[in-house]
Amino acid sequence: MKAAGIALSALTCTALTLFAAGATFAADVPRVPAVNAKPEAHLPGKFIWFDCVTDPAIAARYVEARGGKVVVAPTPFAGRGTHALFRDDTGALFGVLKSDTGDPPDRPVAAGEFLWVDLFTRDPAKAAEFYRGLAAFEVSVKGAPPEIVRHVLATGGIARASLIALPKDAADPGWLPFVQVDDVAATVRTATALGGTILLAPRPDLLNGHVAVIADPHGGILGVVNRAEAAKKGGAK
Repeated sequence: MKAAGIALSALTCTALTLFAAGATFAADVPRVPAVNAKPEAHLPGKFIWFDCVTDPAIAARYVEARGGKVVVAPTPFAGRGTHALFRDDTGALFGVLKSDTGDPPDRPVAAGEFLWVDLFTRDPAKAAEFYRGLAAFEVSVKGAPPEIVRHVLATGGIARASLIALPKDAADPGWLPFVQVDDVAATVRTATALGGTILLAPRPDLLNGHVAVIADPHGGILGVVNRAEAAKKGGAK
C-alpha cells in the first residue's frame, strides 16, 4: 500500500505494547513483564514502540553511548525472545525486541493490524539520527511548513514510522500507533460504547473522514484509519 508516496506494510516486525496501571498488554505478543512491579494506580496506559534488532545488548550500549537511558535491561521472555526498554536521547520511551522465531515477512495490511506509528518528539531531526544509528533505518523528510513535517524511518523501501515535532503544549514525547480498520466511524462508536474517549473525531478535512484518535479505558492512545478508502478519495495525511 502507498500513501503520500510512501510504501506501507503491516508492522510485522514491530511490537506495540500498552503498559497500563497494574498490567501490561501486548498488541501482537504474549503478556510481558511489567516495567514497574508496583505501578501507581493513577498512571495512564501508554503504547510503546518496540523495534526488532539482532542484539538487544548491543542496542543497550548504543543507547547509553548516544545519551539515552536503559530503563529495563535486555530480558529473555519465554516463547517470544529478548526485549529491553529504553529512553532515546530526546526522552522518548521505546523498546527493542529480538524474536526467538525470527521476523515475519512484510505483507499487505489487514483490518485489525497496526499500520503505522508516529513519534511526537521535541527534536525530530535529532531523533531520526538516533534511530538511524540504532537499526540502520533509511531516513527521509516529507512535507514542509506550514504542513506537518515528517522524518520517515524506512527499511527495504518500506516506511515503518515517522517522527513529528511535539506540540508546544504537550509535556512529554510519545508514540501514536495507527490500526487499519474497515470502518472508522463504526470503530469510533464501538470504542465509545466500551468506555473509550474520542480525542480526534473523523472529519472531512483529514483523510476525508477516514481517521480518528481514541483513548482506551486504560488511557492508551491510538489512531484508527482506513487507508484504502482515504486513498480512493484522494485523501492525504
